[in-house]
Amino acid sequence: MSDVQAAEWTRDPRLVPIVNLIKRSMRNEEQQVVDRTDCFGLFVIEGEGECSEAPKCALAAHCRTAYDMARAAGGIIIQPVPQTTDPRAPEPPAAYAKPLKNRWATTGKYMRRGYEDLGRPVDLFLAEFRRTIGELPQMPPVWHASNYATQFSHRGQYQAASTASYHTVMRDGVIIVRFWTNAAKQALVDIPPELVDPLIRVSDRLGQFRYNTREVLQLEAPVKIPDKCWPKTRPCTHRVVVRTQLAAYETAKAVRTHWKF
Repeated sequence: MSDVQAAEWTRDPRLVPIVNLIKRSMRNEEQQVVDRTDCFGLFVIEGEGECSEAPKCALAAHCRTAYDMARAAGGIIIQPVPQTTDPRAPEPPAAYAKPLKNRWATTGKYMRRGYEDLGRPVDLFLAEFRRTIGELPQMPPVWHASNYATQFSHRGQYQAASTASYHTVMRDGVIIVRFWTNAAKQALVDIPPELVDPLIRVSDRLGQFRYNTREVLQLEAPVKIPDKCWPKTRPCTHRVVVRTQLAAYETAKAVRTHWKF
């Protein structure tokens, strides 16, 4: 596991074999997100219905698949299996734990872990990206697109949201850039079509730098995200790879320049 505390699904005998099977078809960064996501596989919760976060969750399609497979196998996932406390799995620090669903707010279960700066290169890249983007209103850990206009739009046209695995900038509630922090030495950044041409030019201008014994691009030019990933990456269609702080700065600058904020 990539995290100190194993996610709740790893203690659920209904989900473990199914999730492990699904993970075989995932990219490494997606597997790391699953390993940090306590609610994975609980796509339907008794008394609440389908997960309200599905429209903006990068794992929604996989989560629903896990739920459907478990239900088809006879282990309908509508509520968590009662668990005993595992002394080998300490609770995450309170500063990085946020309640995912109000139903569990007082139980300590299904807590959303926030971002933690671990001093990795990717953390330096993110710090530069956020500094260049500037201060933006921060969305709460849990929100739903259907409530955006009434509950959050008054805070400004541009807002930011953060999780343990990625940071996003939104315009009118729609993501315009998603900065992943799963890999230690580089950052994957999902972008919409509007940023493809500007970042191709940035990649050419920045060129290469020496990394260990070889020359690599500071900013890997945009490549199209496979169509099968659309449910997880929408509305972003392309992805760049950031390998230096300068590349992080230029990526954030491209965002601000195009949308003029």
